[in-house]
Amino acid sequence: MELNREILKSSTKIRRRKIERFLSLFSLTVVALLDVSIVFAQLDSFQIQQVDISGNKEIETASLFSGAQRILSGKYFGIYPKSNFFIYPKGEIIKETLKIGALASVIATRDGSILYISVEEREPKYLWCGELLEPPENKKCFYVDEDGFSYARAPEFSGHIFFEFYGGEKLGGYTGKNILPSAQFKNVVSLYGYLETTIKQFISPDAELYGVNIKKGGDVDFLVKENDGFWEIRSTISIDSTEQAKKMEIAVSSPVFQGELKKNARGILYLDLRFGKKVFYKFR
Repeated sequence: MELNREILKSSTKIRRRKIERFLSLFSLTVVALLDVSIVFAQLDSFQIQQVDISGNKEIETASLFSGAQRILSGKYFGIYPKSNFFIYPKGEIIKETLKIGALASVIATRDGSILYISVEEREPKYLWCGELLEPPENKKCFYVDEDGFSYARAPEFSGHIFFEFYGGEKLGGYTGKNILPSAQFKNVVSLYGYLETTIKQFISPDAELYGVNIKKGGDVDFLVKENDGFWEIRSTISIDSTEQAKKMEIAVSSPVFQGELKKNARGILYLDLRFGKKVFYKFR
C-alpha cells in the first residue's frame, strides 16, 4: 500500500511539472508573439501615410482632416497604433466625421497607405427660424435639408430665399435634429407644394407661400405673402396632404369664392381646412 501511495505521488508531481513547463512555454510564446506584433504594427511601412478628403464644398478640408487625424494618432490599449492600415478604426473615423452636422454621408476606403474619405454635404432646402412671434431683427435661422434635418446656422439673407418653418413643441432649437417626425414633415412639405400651385392658379400669381408655423396640438398655419402683407391657410398635420389640397382647390376655384375674391380688394384674411369636408374663409 505504501508503495502504491509513493507511485501516485510521483505521478502527480510529474504531471504538475509538465503542466508548469507547458504554461511557462505558452506564456513565453504569447509574450514573444505580442512583442513581434507590436514591432510589426509600428513599422512605418504599415502605417497610413496620407489622408485624402473629397466631396466637400462648403466645409473646410482642415476640419474634416483634423477629426480623422486625431483618431489615427491614438492607440489601441495604449499599445497598437490606430494608424496601422490593417487595423485602423474605419467605423470610428466615419462616426467622428459625421459629427459635422452638415454632412449627409461619409465613406472611408483605403488603398495602400492612403486613406480616402469621401463626403456628401447636406443641401439646404428650407429654414427653421425659431418662434414666429419673435421680432424680425432677432430671427435666427438654421438650414434644413429635404428630410427635415436642421444642421447649421444660416446667414442673414437680403430676400426670402427658402421656405421657412417656425414654432414647434420642442424648445431650444432643432440644430442636429429633425424638426418634425419624418411622416409629418413629408405631409407638410407635400401640402406646401400643392397649396403653392393652387394659390398661384386660383388666387394670385404674385402670391408667395412664405412659411409655416407649427403649433402645439398638430395644427399648422401656412403664411401667404401677398401685396406686402400676409394671410393664413390653417391646416393640421394629421390630415393627408392630398385630401386637404383637393378640398382647397374645390373651394377657391368655385364661382362663389371667385366672386367674393374680386369684390374684396383688401384680400383674404384666412382659409381654414381643418374641419371635415368644409373650408371656412374670411376676407379682410
